[in-house]
Amino acid sequence: MSLRKELIRLAHEKPELRDHLLPLIKSSSTRDEKSKVLRTLQQAANALDTAELQLDHISQHISDEDYDSYYRGGLLDSKITMELTELKASTHRLMAEIKRSK
Repeated sequence: MSLRKELIRLAHEKPELRDHLLPLIKSSSTRDEKSKVLRTLQQAANALDTAELQLDHISQHISDEDYDSYYRGGLLDSKITMELTELKASTHRLMAEIKRSK
């Protein structure tokens, strides 16, 4: 059982402690939300890393004919690679900011 659930149960069982427990419940909820956001951002960062590796693999291991096809289709456009790099950096910055916040 999570800390938050245990605090809620205790507050229900001991009404005289509610004034002291409610701030802890709110705080644990904020930590849980922060933890969920960080997990989601980490998953996004992992997906971006995978996409970058796949684009790199495609660009290095395809024939000239296929390369032209991918390039014309926009898959190997340098803008995509640059935006992917910027998105990765932004994701990591946001994760660092959240970790530093209280």
